[in-house]
Parts: sequence; structure tokens; C-alpha cells
Amino acid sequence: QKFGRPRSIDEIKDCPSVTQVSGEWGRTHQFSHHGATIRFDVPQHLTMNSARAVRNACLTGYGYSLLPDFMVDKDIREGRLVRLLPDLEPVEQPIYAFYAQRRHMPQKIRVFVDFLRDAFGQTSTC
Repeated sequence: QKFGRPRSIDEIKDCPSVTQVSGEWGRTHQFSHHGATIRFDVPQHLTMNSARAVRNACLTGYGYSLLPDFMVDKDIREGRLVRLLPDLEPVEQPIYAFYAQRRHMPQKIRVFVDFLRDAFGQTSTC
């Protein structure tokens, strides 16, 4: 609120960001806008290695972030957070499950991998 509500990528560059960074992931965001892909190099104001910590920093008013819907939908509905730049759709990011081997996979791992595939709609390679 201190910085006003940005109406474009150019305006958001002047606002403090809170990012979850792991290696190069999280330093650039990609959005889809009218069929075109827009890349946005995120200024590194505050970086964390936990999406939950990023959400909490946003809730305390530190800055803006790009977070998964499932983490912030309730906060948006209840007015604790607001969606910025609604015309831009984030490009979907892959999710990976790593495990030791395919043969003799413990049932609980198989169930979890199946859950991820069903929840996120991706095809498993195992």
C-alpha cells in the first residue's frame, strides 16, 4: 500500500519484491499476455528459500511476490492480499518428484507420485 497499486510490469519494478529463490529459479518470472510471453527479471529485495516465509512477508506488508494460487486464494478472498496485474497469467512451472528407483518402489512413494500427477495434471515418466 505504501507504493500504490502498480498497473504494469514497469511500475512494479519500483516496488519491493519478496522472492523464493533456488539457484536461478525465482529470479525471472514469465507471464502470458494476449498470446505473448513476457519475461520479467525480478529485483532481489528480499529472498527466501520457503514459499511459506514469502507468503508471511507479503502478509506483513513487506512487498509483492508471485505465489501459487493454493497458497494465497484464501488470503485474497478475505482481503489480506490483493492480486496485482490480473491481465498477466503466470506461465505454468513444472513440478518434479525425485526418488531412488522405479523397480521395487515403496507403495507410499507410488501413491504420492500418483497424487502429484493427478493434482497437477502432468504425465508421469515412471
